[in-house]
Amino acid sequence: MRRLDLTGQRYGRLTVIRELEQVGKYRFWLCQCDCGNVVRVRQENLRSGNTTSCGCIKAVDLTGRTFGRLTVLRRTGTRRFKKATVPLWLCECQCGNIVTVQSSNLLNGHTKSCGCLSGRIKKMSRTRRKWSKEAVIEEIRRRHSAGLSLGYNDTVADDEALTGAAKRWFGSWYEAVEAAGFDPEEYKNKREPKMRWDKPTVLAEIKRYSEQGGNLSAGSVRKHYSRLYSAATVHFGSWKNALKELGIDYDDVRLTQEWTPEKVLQTLQEANRQGADLSDRTVSALRPDLYGAAITHFGSWPEALRQAGIEPEKARRTETWSREKLIETARRAYECGITPAQLIEAGLIDTYTVYRHIEGGLGELSRIVQETGEHGEDEIIIENRLAEIMDEKEMSINRLAKRINRSRTHIRHIMNSTRTPKLADALLIARELGCHVENIWYIK
Repeated sequence: MRRLDLTGQRYGRLTVIRELEQVGKYRFWLCQCDCGNVVRVRQENLRSGNTTSCGCIKAVDLTGRTFGRLTVLRRTGTRRFKKATVPLWLCECQCGNIVTVQSSNLLNGHTKSCGCLSGRIKKMSRTRRKWSKEAVIEEIRRRHSAGLSLGYNDTVADDEALTGAAKRWFGSWYEAVEAAGFDPEEYKNKREPKMRWDKPTVLAEIKRYSEQGGNLSAGSVRKHYSRLYSAATVHFGSWKNALKELGIDYDDVRLTQEWTPEKVLQTLQEANRQGADLSDRTVSALRPDLYGAAITHFGSWPEALRQAGIEPEKARRTETWSREKLIETARRAYECGITPAQLIEAGLIDTYTVYRHIEGGLGELSRIVQETGEHGEDEIIIENRLAEIMDEKEMSINRLAKRINRSRTHIRHIMNSTRTPKLADALLIARELGCHVENIWYIK
């Protein structure tokens, strides 16, 4: 199968430069943001839309802006979502409700109300509506008053039945919009006529753009006039070469500093002398320009550290896992009543690490931990009446697990075990069932 090549493609504010070294089963790409920063992004995050910038758009102030039926009042803080910090905004809906919404959901149009609008749409979709010309016009006016777009693509995504009825009664959607008293041209997707690019046209357009006060730095042009930037790259090899043809020194207009291999090594050595954190994750988050330059000149971050005389293993902050260490960590956690699944939920172990070191993944790790936990030398074989007493007390596994703050898997393990449970588990279970510990477990 042919490998997917993302080089040159744009995802939000990111332009893919080249592919980096694959880590396990994950592919990574070196991308340049419109603000000039260079970042490393996983392929899945690019294609799914989870990552659309280097992080610079997080600082956008949305106060006072309106999104559908929501008006942004102020910023209320942040929340962690998929290993990223997401800004939260306090918004007031037209119905009077106050809600907190992520900035990404506001900007991409995913959230347009407090839920009242979607509730009405769902309620209407559950009952078959009887359409007439008057009903179609009334619904179009209702959408307009609710602050929703009357464009065809937006409307068919929200209410396909309305667009279908409009076509049946008026012949087309935009004729129905016009019958409702609105100008269809305001909502049609207008496309600018395509320009035929060649070298003279590119140079003339750069001159015109500059005379109108446009910023000629690569990041600015790629953001505000991407077609010109792409055409210059195609015909001249790079934006810098296109400016050179016009006699413009790119160093006079660039916004970011130029990183040479010597400058990268000098910066790393100085940071190491000052005791700075040079781990991969920290530098990529706080100094994406340095991180991107190091990867560009040396191929990888560990190699850049080696060239600077720094041992990569001493700089890293993440845990180095092996099969034995993974099993031992999970076993110790299990002795404290914490299952491997709960370790992953807490972020102490990631799923990829488990599947990389243990064939069979999480299920196999749980089985190994339970087996090793059941064969201690000092454990006493007991008679276990937990399942019987739970039936007598009409106590389900789910309810008991919630009351003593344990997982259902842990409760099942205790029910089926012939070994002594942990003292804390025994006391908690006996208290919830209203009986003595020796009534549940006793030595044979």
